[in-house]
Parts: sequence; structure tokens; C-alpha cells
Amino acid sequence: MTLIKVFLIAVVTQFFISAAFASTTYLANSSSYFHSYGNAAGTAWEAPVGASDVMLSYGPYVTADLGYSKVTFSLAEDDNTSDDNKVVTIDIAGNRGQAVLASKTITRKQFSGRYQAQDFSLIFNNPGYSDLEYRVHFLGSSYIKHFSTTVTAIPGTVYVANSPSYFHSYGSGSGIAWGGAAGTWNTMLSYGPYATAALGYNQASFLLLEDNNTSDDNPVFQIDIAANAGQAILASQTITRKQFKAANTPQTFSLIFNNPGYSDLEYRVHFVGYSYIEHFTTTITAIPGTVYLANSANYFHSYGNASGTAWEAPVGAWNTMLSYGPYTTADPGYNQASFLLLEDNNTSDDSPVVQIDVVANGGQTILASQTLTRKQFKAANTPQSFLLDFYDSGYTNLEYRVHFVGYSYIKHLSTVVRALPTIDIAQYGAQCDGAHPDQDTNALAAATQAAGDGYSPTGIPTVVKVSKGQSGQCSVNSTINVPAGTHLVGTGGAIQAVGAFGAVFQSNGGSDISYDNAQIAVTPDTNDKKITSMAIAYSTDPALNQDGPYEKFSITNSTIHGAQYAIKVDVYDAPDGFSRKLSNVNISSNNIDCDLISGGFDSQCRDGIHLNGEVFYALIDHNTVQHRGDAAYALSSAGKDNIVDSRNLFGSLLPSLTPTNIQISNNNGDDNQTCLDFSGGNNVIASNNSCKDIIPITAPSGAPPASGPSMRFVWGGYYPLPTNISVNGGRFSNVLGSNAEQSNVKMDFSIPPNDNIPTPVCNCTVANAQLSGNIYMLGDTFTIDQSAFASGTVLTLAVRAGYMTNAIVVSNSTWDYPRTINVNNGAGGISNSYLINDTYNGVASAQVWLH
Repeated sequence: MTLIKVFLIAVVTQFFISAAFASTTYLANSSSYFHSYGNAAGTAWEAPVGASDVMLSYGPYVTADLGYSKVTFSLAEDDNTSDDNKVVTIDIAGNRGQAVLASKTITRKQFSGRYQAQDFSLIFNNPGYSDLEYRVHFLGSSYIKHFSTTVTAIPGTVYVANSPSYFHSYGSGSGIAWGGAAGTWNTMLSYGPYATAALGYNQASFLLLEDNNTSDDNPVFQIDIAANAGQAILASQTITRKQFKAANTPQTFSLIFNNPGYSDLEYRVHFVGYSYIEHFTTTITAIPGTVYLANSANYFHSYGNASGTAWEAPVGAWNTMLSYGPYTTADPGYNQASFLLLEDNNTSDDSPVVQIDVVANGGQTILASQTLTRKQFKAANTPQSFLLDFYDSGYTNLEYRVHFVGYSYIKHLSTVVRALPTIDIAQYGAQCDGAHPDQDTNALAAATQAAGDGYSPTGIPTVVKVSKGQSGQCSVNSTINVPAGTHLVGTGGAIQAVGAFGAVFQSNGGSDISYDNAQIAVTPDTNDKKITSMAIAYSTDPALNQDGPYEKFSITNSTIHGAQYAIKVDVYDAPDGFSRKLSNVNISSNNIDCDLISGGFDSQCRDGIHLNGEVFYALIDHNTVQHRGDAAYALSSAGKDNIVDSRNLFGSLLPSLTPTNIQISNNNGDDNQTCLDFSGGNNVIASNNSCKDIIPITAPSGAPPASGPSMRFVWGGYYPLPTNISVNGGRFSNVLGSNAEQSNVKMDFSIPPNDNIPTPVCNCTVANAQLSGNIYMLGDTFTIDQSAFASGTVLTLAVRAGYMTNAIVVSNSTWDYPRTINVNNGAGGISNSYLINDTYNGVASAQVWLH
């Protein structure tokens, strides 16, 4: 057996194992390895084409340090250009090969050259196996040579579940693990170790096992990081049965947390009770970053007082600097500033409470900024991190500031600044000359995958740069999957979709994903002249079985032309009621167009920006969307699997299934079929938007032109309705026609009339708006206040069998001559609706009852 040991340092105490760097190399042609095919080549082992699906190398059946290790396979291949077939799979296995801890399949084009040794790595979390194998599986489509495998321990603090570090309320020991069988519900399988960790960001990795990952998708346990005697939850995640990739195989679930300096940290495993589970270890890894404590010499303050290493401010002063400084430098290039803040009340309203920013030149140059509202804090009196990405071009006086608005008590604990690793798609072979779609697509796919691989063990996102090629255009002919931790940044290069496929960029769940300055164009398919692709899509379809919940998804400063949907976010409810949610979405300063037809729009181009399902705390701000054949800005609700029609839903409307706490502000939506589409949504504020829907959609020959409402509130009866929608300010016009669909403002809470259930309540308001076009109302509780109606406006209060149109109020508004008010009598009825304190043709009028 040929074994090269570089060094090994392991410190074992009663409470934990702390692993430092350790490295061991296994040569492929040595007594460490066994082979099912091929022949020796010096100290290497090679395999010519001729057999498939066999083990090129398997072994060495060894132990390794507990916790994380990196396994690097040195391989070579003879042809990296002819196609992109799969050529080899590398994996790490234990339990005599029955438990695969990590695996990766490598294709021909992932090799950068012919017959050149190239490293491919896997990271795995060792549950204590004594028979570990680092295997090379030969797939048969190409010559492969395996030179060596190197195993390197990754530093971290490992807490063993069955040790004095941990306490347990249920279960029993099994080697180093602690397990619990189904039968006891909602108890602590493991809690402890009441320890300290590095200031700033850390990752807690829980190594767990479950015996059945197929029968249903019930929640099986919850992991969390707690402090302050369990009162402060710094991170938490519920895990369902199907999130395990295999039964009886250890799998790692990780939480990233920002430590403000607690000395009683707990890394807990909460047993739900639906399945047998085992907890092996918890590994804590510090994530690099510079930590600035709020109460330190780095920061200055205009208000508030010290609170340990933090700085706090009670309500009492408005619009002042809670913390400013530290007047420092950062790594040139892309960085991320994380502000750790705490608020005492996250429920009473949703007022702005604090603004964070990154500035230079004495505050004259703003590199990044965000205003936070009360409800963006998930819990009261619990530290929470808010992230700002910024680009540093060499400033020497950077400030990471916390601006106190004054509506709530705020505590600033720390600011952590992290340099973001950066890769250019040119490193992966992208040509971006408009002529090599295969190479450009493969390069983008490899770069985003590398970003995701880097994020998984570190929690640090990676910037993927799309640089300008000879023509400035990268050609993409299939979907690019964008994993968690990918920040796509355009630096002058455009992306052109070639052919017909789904989304250009697709994220199947995941956190900390962003697009900045992306230039994307989707043209019609050359065969049928139809647009078939989306530009940017985010989906958590439960069939894809992603982890969750999710946070931080943004699209800024980007331009999108064409695309069936430009930006579409679908967050579906998972089976059996387990929810996956996306929060902190920012879609700002983008330009979205559908320019297939000069001077018009086409139905092939559907929504510009569409949020569907469990999306929380989203900002849609300062965008321009034009020429869409559907909505410029749309919110809609997603259903649960067990809801078959509206009658199952009534009496238990579920706002968690609809976009909630959404701000749509300062956007332009001229020349679309519809501008603001509220087919769902709860607690939505739409302010100072401009919408003019007057260009007709392309219609069949002989049919009249048609345009949808510039603002609509609709409900089909199957999913949660739009509620608590406030439209404030802005300009809205649609002057095409007088029917319901072509109205300027339309509320229609209609469902099949045979259902005969009460009309749902909208509780919606339009205020301080300029309205040109007709108003159509069928529903309950809608107010238009302090608005101006253009000449010729028609207000229609409609009825339908089984419904009551109720509480439609127009107040303190002005009407130009002429106006028409239609009140439809008939089944259903209208009640409590009136005009009050309005001015018509310059004359103030008393209250006018409509019905």
C-alpha cells in the first residue's frame, strides 16, 4: 500500500473533536485500490473504450476524520471536443458501498485538454465509517486514466451526537449517533452544546439519517440554532421525508448563522415523530469575513446607547444615524455587507424602521442601499441579517451605515463584510461571439454549477461574470440551472436564446441568487414564429424536491427582450401541507420589452414580472415593462394539492399561499394588455406607478382590437383571493372600450355561479390616482379616494346570481363631465355603495347612494 501522509493534527477533548488540515494521497495503481477493468500505467490506472458501467477504481476501505473532508480525484481523458457524453462518475461511499455520501458525473467537455491530468473534487461529511471508498466508475464512452485520490480534512469543530456535548429528551445511542423511532412527537432528539463560536458567519452542518424517504413527504424533524436560553432562534429549517435522497444513508443539512457573540449556542435537532431518524454529528465551520462590532472603535453614533458589543436606539428620534463608519477599505471587486439587526415589534404595522447602506466619499457615493420595514423582521427581539452586495473600485473610506428611521426600537449588533469569489464564464470556454452556442451554454452551466458547489460548504455566494466577446453576444440553446449562491453579473456581454426551450435561467429553489446587469434576449422560434422561452424563472415545484425555506432572490439593472414570461417566480405549496417559501425578493431598475411587433404587442409575450404563490417581502421598484400581451406586473395565488374547488377553501382562506407583504412602486407599465394584475396577493402596496394600456393586442382577422384593464382585481374561486391591496398615487388609463374586460379598473370576484357562496371581501383601496377610462366592480369592499376621473368615465356596479356587490365607495374625488353611472339590478344585489364628498364638473356634491 502506497500512502503519502502530509500532516495530521487532531485534538480530542471530552466535549468535541476539532479537526485541522490533514491530507492523505492514494495512488490509483497501489495496494490501496482495486479495479474491475483496465490496466496499470505506472502509478496510475487507465481504461480504454470497450466496457461500460464498471468500476475503474474502488477502495481503499479506510477511516477519515469526522466532519468535512475534500476528496480530489486526478483524472485524464483522451478527447474533450467530439461530444459532451458522460465519461466517468466519481463518488464517496461507506457501509460496503451501500451509502453514497457524495457523487458527481463528469462529461467529456469538462476536461480542459487531452491526456492532461485534471482535478475533480467532492466534499463529504463523514459519519464515522471505517470502510470509506473513493471510487471511479467508468462509463465507457471515452478513454480515462486515474492518477490518484487525495483526501484533505476541512477545519471545523465537530460535536458528536452521542457524547457529553449533547443532551437528549428522547431516543438512544447507536455508536457515535443518537436515534429515535417513530412514536413520540415534538420532542428534542438532541440539544446543546451551549458553546461559543466565531463572531460573524458560521455554518452548522447536521449529519442525519432517515429510514424511509418515499412513503409520504411529512415533516420528520426540525434543525435550528438557538441562543439566549433558546429564546433567540438564529436559523431554522424543517426537513421533510423526501428531502432525503436515499433511505438509511447519512445526509448533511446545513444552516448558516451570523453570530453576534452568544456564549450559549445550541445546535438542536427537534424530533417531529413521523419517521425513525439518527443524528450523527454537528460540524461548525467559520466562514471568512471581517466583523465590525457596532459598539467598537470602528463605529460612530448620532443617537442611542451601548448594549454590550451592540448599539441600540429606542423610539424617540427620527431620521438620524444609528451607526456610521468604519471608513475603511474592502477587497477590490465584489463584496457583500451583512448587517445584523434586531427589532422589538414586527407585527403592529409595516412602517419603515431602518435604512442600511454602503457609501464612500463621505456619503456622496452610494454603492448599495435598502430600506427595511417592520415586518421584514421574522421575529421580535431576534437578531437577523440583511445583505447588501456592492462593487468596490478601490475606495479608501467605505462606510456601512445604519440609518435610524424612528418608528421602532432597533439594535445594531455587527456588520460583516465578505469578499465574493468571482469567476468569468470565459474560464470555462465561453466564446460569446454569437457563433458557438454549445460552448457558451456549457460554459454558463459549468460556471453556475461551480458557484453552487462553492456555496454549499461555505455559505459565500460566487459572482459569475458574463463578459463581452467579439460580438458581445453569448448564445444559449438550453436551460441554465442556477443553484443557490449564484450571483450572475453582466459586464457588457449579452445573452441570446437560440431555439425553443423552457427558461434561459432556471432556479429550482435555493437562496442568495441574484442577477445584475444581465442582458437577455429571447426571439421567436424559427419554425413556428412563437416565443417559447422564459428569461428568468424561479420555481419550487415540490416534484423537484428542493430544500427550503429560501431567502434573497434579486434581479436588478437588467434588460430583457422578448420571452414568453420575462421574470416568473413560482413558489408552490408542497404535498401534505409542508410549505416552501421565498422571502426578500428584489426586482428593481429593469427594462423588459416585447418588441416583436413595431408599435404594438403580441400575445406570445406574456407577463413581464409575475410572482405566484408563497413569496414574502418582495420589492418591485423602478422597472419599465412594455408591449406585453398579458400583464406587466402580476401577483397570483398557488393552491394546495387537497383543494379541488373554492368550497374547500372558504372559511379558511390561506394568505400564506399568496404573495404577501409586496411593494410595487415607481414602475412604468405603458402599452401592455394589462398593467397591474392582482389575481392574488395580500398586504400589497402599489405606489406611484404609471400605466397606460391603449395599444390593442393583435387580434384574429376581423375581430375588434382588445385591451385588458390597466388595473385588475380578479378571483377565479380556486385559490386565495387578493386582499388588503392599497394602490396609492400614479396614473392609470385605458380608453379602448366600455365593457368589463376593457375597463381601466376592474374588480371581478367571479366564480362558477352554481357554487352559490358568499362573495369574498377584497378590502382594497385606490387613492390619489389619476384615472382615465371605465371602472367595473363586482365584489365586496373597494374604496376609491381622493382620485381624479377623466371625462367620459363610466362607473359600473355589476351583479351576478349568488353574489352581493357591497361597500363600493368613491370619496373625495373629482369627476370631469360627462360621467355615467350604471347600477345593474338583478339577482345578487348591490348594497352599502355610494359616492361621498365628490366634485363633479367643478361642483361639490352631497352623498349619492348607488344602491
